[in-house]
Amino acid sequence: MGLTVTAYAGLTPVPDWMHPEDLRKLAPSMFLFLPGNHEPLNGMADPLETGDYYGAKADFTFNAGSYDAYNRWRKDLYALASDQREDWSGPFYELINFSDCEGTIGTTACVKLRKDFDRLYSTAARVLPKKGIALYRQFWRAFELASDGGAVVFH
Repeated sequence: MGLTVTAYAGLTPVPDWMHPEDLRKLAPSMFLFLPGNHEPLNGMADPLETGDYYGAKADFTFNAGSYDAYNRWRKDLYALASDQREDWSGPFYELINFSDCEGTIGTTACVKLRKDFDRLYSTAARVLPKKGIALYRQFWRAFELASDGGAVVFH
């Protein structure tokens, strides 16, 4: 058990007249429901609306490891990107300060995070351990995909 991450691209709201359960049977991996109880961190799910159903053009799922390993990786990411100030809000801020178990990061934050992953890849490749850079690449791919009108969901 651990953190599973799914990235979606090309999310479009499912019209009210379509029954969401029928869609789930047709393409379970290409379907997202943003529960009303997902409390997005300061608009992190923008532009998605809680309680709505979305269809996706593409998706990508990976296991980010145990919660402990994921949190160690986030600490390494913070050390890589920050100036160690308490009020820091630089690269990867949205990911580092996001829930480590569930939630949705919408397109707006995904675009910013993809740019962060692009910009700091060469530094990450030099300082992160082998498993750390492998996870970096998976998140990079997820945010790249989700930058196309999508979202990244932690579950």
